[in-house]
Amino acid sequence: MTDETTNNPALKEEPVSEFKKSVDPLFWVIIGVFAVLWVVIVGPSLSHAWNSDKAMSHGPLVPIIAGALLYMKKDEIGQWKSANPLGLAGLLFSTLIFLLAMWADVEFAKPLSLIGMMFFAILHLGGWGRVKDVIGPL
Repeated sequence: MTDETTNNPALKEEPVSEFKKSVDPLFWVIIGVFAVLWVVIVGPSLSHAWNSDKAMSHGPLVPIIAGALLYMKKDEIGQWKSANPLGLAGLLFSTLIFLLAMWADVEFAKPLSLIGMMFFAILHLGGWGRVKDVIGPL
C-alpha cells in the first residue's frame, strides 16, 4: 500500500516563505488603515506640491519605487526580532511634531515629521538591523 500524499503532486505542500509564515493578517489591515490615513491627511498637500513645482514632478514615482525596493527585501524585513525603546520615544516626538504642524499649518514640517514617524516606528519595532535594511527606500 502506497501513501497517497507522496504520489499525488496536487496534495504535496509547497514551501512557504518565512515572510508569509510570520505576518499576521491583522498586519495588512493595519498597513491599509495607515495607508488610507496617509493619503487622506498628506495626499492633498503632496499633490499640490507635485503639481505646482516642476522640480517635484517626479514625486508620485517616489512612493512606488520605495514600495518596490521594500518589497524586494520583504523576507529580511518580515522578521521583527529586536526592539529599541529609543524608537518609541522618537515615534511619539515625531507624531507630536506632525500634529503641531497640522494644527499650525506648517507645510514643510508635515512630510519631515512623517519620515521621522516611519523611521522611528521601524527602529522601535525592528531595531537598528531593520533600519539598515530599509534606510534606502525610506
